[in-house]
Amino acid sequence: MALCIGNADRGRAGIAVEVSVPAEAAKTRPGVQPHTAAYELLIWMIRGYQHANAGDLAAAVAFNALAALIPTFLLSLAVAGLFLHSDQVLTSTTYASIWGLPPGAASDALSTALAARRSSSWLGALSLALFAWIGAGF
Repeated sequence: MALCIGNADRGRAGIAVEVSVPAEAAKTRPGVQPHTAAYELLIWMIRGYQHANAGDLAAAVAFNALAALIPTFLLSLAVAGLFLHSDQVLTSTTYASIWGLPPGAASDALSTALAARRSSSWLGALSLALFAWIGAGF
């Protein structure tokens, strides 16, 4: 039986990967201690992990997840800017930042909120373009 992870039948550099599954690894043989069978199962799993290059796949998923954080942050700024077009929301944001933050940080938060209010449309368009670019990389 061959072990294929992620519908892959090729390993690194296009070399075919064939991992044999020992039938004894999943069950205990007569006269063999249970911890030995568990050890054989563990060794079989490690070899399968290495032959399928699962570490490379995990690194690719982690990189794409981190790259997707940038357009997600821009999208959240665009949505916040759309909400800040309402005068009531902007007033509540101003009062909350003055009440909850130190004076220097409150002025920075207020200037960031006003910048998000002014530029919410192009932030949303940039976020959409980045999501499309990252999605095309999969």
